[in-house]
Amino acid sequence: MSEMTKRFGRVEHNEKLADATCLDPRFKKQAFVSHQAAEDTVKRVTAAAAAINPVQHEEDTSESAASASAGAMFWEDFDERVASLRASAASSKTSDSMMEMRAYLAEPLLPRTSDPLAWWKRCSPVYKTLSEVMKARLCIVATSVPSERIFSKTGQIISERRNRLSPSKVRELVFFECKHVLKQVLKI
Repeated sequence: MSEMTKRFGRVEHNEKLADATCLDPRFKKQAFVSHQAAEDTVKRVTAAAAAINPVQHEEDTSESAASASAGAMFWEDFDERVASLRASAASSKTSDSMMEMRAYLAEPLLPRTSDPLAWWKRCSPVYKTLSEVMKARLCIVATSVPSERIFSKTGQIISERRNRLSPSKVRELVFFECKHVLKQVLKI
């Protein structure tokens, strides 16, 4: 147990892994042992969502002096009021991201065996900014199978029967095997 604690005791404080865990609809905050680490992760992901949340700029439709009319003063007053509301839109990015995160966390957890990427594909219209953050955070390779497969194939290339291969020939054969493994992994 002490070895496990030594190796994985601070895993929730690794920001990339914590963000990926929080954005996995199978785990969210429930996978964290430390409540503080979970809250810090939620704040960090929310801030990332607010940072990428596009501000919706309306086209500036200022009229030219030639088309000014008696009603222009009314529209100028209206435009000034709308401009003051637009200034508050920057602060609403953060609140929109917080509301989106709260709604995401309120969703029920998926079964552990379900596919989180399929869930995100289905729910990305609902959680627009979080899905953008998810694309950056859930790119962590969860398995070492492809690299293990390459090591295994390299062991098969260099064998008792093929012990006189030059290093350059071994590199070429391993390169071709890596290319083959990548095609399988990426399904190209």
